[in-house]
Amino acid sequence: MRAKNIVSGTKEGNKVIYTLKDPMIVELLAVARQIFNNHLVDTITILDKFRDEEEEVMTMPKK
Repeated sequence: MRAKNIVSGTKEGNKVIYTLKDPMIVELLAVARQIFNNHLVDTITILDKFRDEEEEVMTMPKK
């Protein structure tokens, strides 16, 4: 990330402390997390519907 100019590093003894070069990156990551979570919720909803339909088919009486 240093090469992409996203963070800067400061060496303190044997540690390197990284800081964001632009505080808006925090906001960007927060929005990205919301988008990811929305897609995850949608995917879980679709999977739940699929599972419910599959259970209905499995419990139908056979002729």
